[in-house]
Amino acid sequence: MTLKNPFKLEKMRIEAYTDVERKSPALRKSMEVMFNPESYQQTHELAFIKGRQPMNSPAVPARYSYTPPGELSLTFIIDSTGVSESFSLLKSVKRKSVNDQIKEFKDICLNMEGKIHQPPFLKVCWGKALSFSCRIKTLAITYKLFDRGGEPIRAELDATFIHDESQEAINKKANKQSPDVTHLHTIKSGDTLPFLCKQIYGSQRHYLMIARKNNLNDFRNLTPGQQLVFPPLQNDERHS
Repeated sequence: MTLKNPFKLEKMRIEAYTDVERKSPALRKSMEVMFNPESYQQTHELAFIKGRQPMNSPAVPARYSYTPPGELSLTFIIDSTGVSESFSLLKSVKRKSVNDQIKEFKDICLNMEGKIHQPPFLKVCWGKALSFSCRIKTLAITYKLFDRGGEPIRAELDATFIHDESQEAINKKANKQSPDVTHLHTIKSGDTLPFLCKQIYGSQRHYLMIARKNNLNDFRNLTPGQQLVFPPLQNDERHS
């Protein structure tokens, strides 16, 4: 077994994938940042319904609408002056220009991936503390230093990434238990349709409808491991 070096510096890296589950690496797979950021910021917000408020009326309660995806903001420094080699044993390696490094960043994060006809799905990772599934939202490049010919030799990349996961992962985290969403239940020993309907819908009376939806010939004999779909109830079904 190979033990990790406790003194090795963990570098932040950006991984690119062609699928929202982040299982299939993109053609341009990943990159490590040259310098770890000094800080990063994660922001979250809630969206509320903006309704008209009658004149001369008191304040009204905030009505929740939805939760927009969170964002991760950070600054990358890209340099070709050689300062990054001060503590490196690889000084003989040819130095990449700032423009080449920016192109590499854009290829991984921003440019269209031909296989999926859109920019890649990303994951920003830094040791065990950060693993952020996302897409890039904005990128602002500030060129800081130049050589005598006007070529940039240092740049700062201010990037904002928007949180992004599959719908299945989002639904799992939301863990909605109300009868207006679809439920997928794996049968356990002792489960009965009336009992499950009571748990999910608050009433046993929908068990025949669930038997029909799942094409059950005998709703009294459920098999452990069998999966049943409990669809959302329509308004008329909730009160029937």
